[in-house]
Amino acid sequence: MKKILCSAFLLLTLTAFSQKTYQEYYNLGHAKLDFNQDYKGAIQDLNKAIELKSDYFEAFRDRGICKSELKDYKGGLEDLDKAIELNANDYTAIVSRANTKLKTKDYPGALEDYNKALELKPGSYKMAETLNNKALAKFELGDKTGACEDWNKAGKAGNADAYANIKKYCK
Repeated sequence: MKKILCSAFLLLTLTAFSQKTYQEYYNLGHAKLDFNQDYKGAIQDLNKAIELKSDYFEAFRDRGICKSELKDYKGGLEDLDKAIELNANDYTAIVSRANTKLKTKDYPGALEDYNKALELKPGSYKMAETLNNKALAKFELGDKTGACEDWNKAGKAGNADAYANIKKYCK
């Protein structure tokens, strides 16, 4: 009986040590998102991270990005909203939500998120892309002057697409 209990304890101990942590699942999912663009695989790992830590904003953020990349915009927005609810100052979550809103033609919502992102990190290395996308939202809302001003700023910050948009729309 003592041998059976010891064996059972050893088996439970080994099983416990072989379980991945929420951080390990997140790291796997994040790597699949960033390096492989394996969005479905990333979602599987991020789901496990969220199961283990239900308030893990980075996992919600990355899962929202993956869902948006797979054109599940509703699911992407739900996850990005949750990530922002958990961390209202995460630049990446806010920009990702803005990009998803832009894709779904929620231009006022996209513009609001782009403005917030630029307030949080005005000198971000992604600022030029954010300004270019903000200009797209403005243009779609009928603010051609504001769009052209933002495209000009985006171009000066290094976004080549901005100059193409200026040439096409700002005559």
